[in-house]
Amino acid sequence: MAAQRYDLSICLPGYRIENWERLYNSVYDSCKRYKWEMIICGPFPIEEIQYELPGIENFKYIFDKGSPCRCGQIATTFATGEYLTWGSDDGYFLENSLDEAIDLIKSKEYKDIVAMRYLEGPNFTGVLEGPNWFVGVYHQDQRLPGVNPSWKIAPVGMYNTEYFKYLGGFDCQYDHINLSSHDLAYRVQRDGGNVYLSENAISTHHWDVNHETWRPMRDAYQLNDLPLFQKQYAEYNPDRICIPYDNWKNSPSEWGRRKL
Repeated sequence: MAAQRYDLSICLPGYRIENWERLYNSVYDSCKRYKWEMIICGPFPIEEIQYELPGIENFKYIFDKGSPCRCGQIATTFATGEYLTWGSDDGYFLENSLDEAIDLIKSKEYKDIVAMRYLEGPNFTGVLEGPNWFVGVYHQDQRLPGVNPSWKIAPVGMYNTEYFKYLGGFDCQYDHINLSSHDLAYRVQRDGGNVYLSENAISTHHWDVNHETWRPMRDAYQLNDLPLFQKQYAEYNPDRICIPYDNWKNSPSEWGRRKL
């Protein structure tokens, strides 16, 4: 792990350059009491993004044309924070919310994680989901023999960075972080860790599943990620806890579903 410089590393795949300044600036109101950095990995040559966030010490950009899951994992390899979370550039962080999440994870054990509640809907009209929504089997695609009915999900999580890397982070056989994040949270719970919900929403997002720009994600879910998840969780596997952290190197270096 790189020398620790920050309390929190915010890592994400990036595709909406026009939103990055708003997302970055929102962290100042969301994380006032801790030192933080933002790391984005995406498919744009660096000269295309320099005009957005030039010369900022706590912002890093890494060029990679792989899947969102691969890019998210690559971003984490540059993390220098004690804790790590991720996000999406279709939204922004809410005031004091990251401070509250860090306070919560600091009060727990090394293996424990925080499931970061969030809002999502067209034009930021999302509502805050209750605790039942974060129980895996609440969702039909999670009702599989290998999913313990008591396990919780963390579509956006906060982890001890060292522990995230010990587990191997995201399984980059998945195209999208979504189902990979469920697999990661389940591996935590197999390993004896607990999932705690943030008290409030951490972020809010403009999300419209019917919009044409979401087709690559829908195709990724239907054609690759769900079949892979169903195969992995067709039976209970107590040994699936750690995977190789550099597994992103085995995923395609260019993601064919997104045409830039």
